[in-house]
Amino acid sequence: ELGSLFQLEMLGIEGNPLPDDLKQIIMEQGTTELIKHFRENSQGPEAPNERDWIVLDEIQDPDQETVTALSYNILCDKYCTQAQYGYTPTAALSWENRRETILGELRERNADIVCLQEIDQYSFNEYFREGLAHNDYKGVFWPKSRARTMADREAKLVDGCAIFYKNSK
Repeated sequence: ELGSLFQLEMLGIEGNPLPDDLKQIIMEQGTTELIKHFRENSQGPEAPNERDWIVLDEIQDPDQETVTALSYNILCDKYCTQAQYGYTPTAALSWENRRETILGELRERNADIVCLQEIDQYSFNEYFREGLAHNDYKGVFWPKSRARTMADREAKLVDGCAIFYKNSK
């Protein structure tokens, strides 16, 4: 639990029964490094409960065609920083780790329409579009409106929304 005290600057250890390895960290590198050690080596939280689909209309006719939709704010890499989420282990903030988890869930859910917020253009083009194409998805990306006021180079760094849809539907 001490790992969540990411803003703690000083920890008095006099009289505290700390193991020698932890005392060594605080004596040589300071409180900040000890807290970082706790945060990075803490046991992760339990997996979240399985999410239920929200059914908007009960289907009476089994031959009736249905459409499923899924929407996520994926928190693009530039917003997911240690400065913003100082209490979170580095591995959990890692874009490579998060994008794999997100792509896996999108594939597993297999929705007809997938909406993603806070996705950057690079991730759309180089990762999600290719990763979902194997599951028959086509997609479009739309950056935030401020991208229209920028040069192409800077505009590519602006996040936005992506919509993927099953090409076979």
